[in-house]
Amino acid sequence: MKTLTHWRYFFQFLKKPNYLKQTKGIKNKSILAFNSLLLEIVLILPLLIIYGLYTYYTGNINESLTENIETLYNPFVLYAMVAIFEELSFRGFLTKFNPILFSTSVAGILSLYYKKIVFSNMFFEPDGLKETAILFLVLFFLVYLIGTKYKKELTVFWNKNFGYIVYISAFIFAFAHFFNSKGLELGYLKTIIFQLIGAFIMSFVRVRAGILYAIIIHFVWDIFL
Repeated sequence: MKTLTHWRYFFQFLKKPNYLKQTKGIKNKSILAFNSLLLEIVLILPLLIIYGLYTYYTGNINESLTENIETLYNPFVLYAMVAIFEELSFRGFLTKFNPILFSTSVAGILSLYYKKIVFSNMFFEPDGLKETAILFLVLFFLVYLIGTKYKKELTVFWNKNFGYIVYISAFIFAFAHFFNSKGLELGYLKTIIFQLIGAFIMSFVRVRAGILYAIIIHFVWDIFL
């Protein structure tokens, strides 16, 4: 029954995201994260199977940029790095306003898009990684200065618009995966729905249980796929 309860909490969260109702205790947080992972499987796996069958029978299979990076790292190392970076970038700031988390997320999002658009490869591929890392550090410093200078105003804005911030971060996360296709084919856009569902579920876990649990289920989901 707790599984269904947590699923109901998730859909309530979608209606009105907020960071005030946090789960207490490691056990309760772990159970919530596990049940959220089950929901992600229930919602996304059937869609992935249907899409896989569709692409197989139509021959509409997109080339993926991930083929290159998967030859560079052990899968567990790669997916751990991806989970940590993407969760800190897209969901690190999904809590009460914090200048460090805010600057980490903004710098992470912008540098990830820069890497994919300018160098046409995945974030951890060597080509362009040095330049992107420098960009990340510069952006982090600048955004941190802005965040600390206008902390009071940004805190008010955060509290007033937190629901919009959750939704915007989820859509930005989902659209970033459009750039996982070498040719950026418009047909690849339909797969963003999978990423969007995952983004909302991980946002729910991040807000209710904490960033560590969001990283863990992100990693487990990638390994599962």
